[in-house]
Amino acid sequence: MWEGARNRMECSGFYLHVENKKVLIGVGIKLFSKPLMDRYRKAVVDKKQGAALNRAVKKATAQGYLIDRKHYKKVPRGCDANHSNAEYLLYNGLTARVEEKVPDAFYSNALIDYAYTHYKNMLPLHRWLKKILDN
Repeated sequence: MWEGARNRMECSGFYLHVENKKVLIGVGIKLFSKPLMDRYRKAVVDKKQGAALNRAVKKATAQGYLIDRKHYKKVPRGCDANHSNAEYLLYNGLTARVEEKVPDAFYSNALIDYAYTHYKNMLPLHRWLKKILDN
């Protein structure tokens, strides 16, 4: 499920996947298109938006969620490798996720609350992406 006016691959969304007795729940964008990558990188190094990103990531990781999509080995040309958010410049997408054994809740109406709790915990990252990409 994605949120925004662009096609689903260019909007932050909510993801639920079941495979091999595991459930993966996540939010974000798996891979930025070129125009989105440009917006993302500007936001990462922006004082206000970069600080908001740090808060969203810290909140997610403090609750045990993994932050994914580090791809590049070096900070892109023209970007400050010493910037406090330089690590995020190595990403080609940005997602938060949890992967767990399929819970009993999966087989009942409790699945809605189970998934909602995870989505709610990861919501700051989704909202950050939506805000910076919708501008």
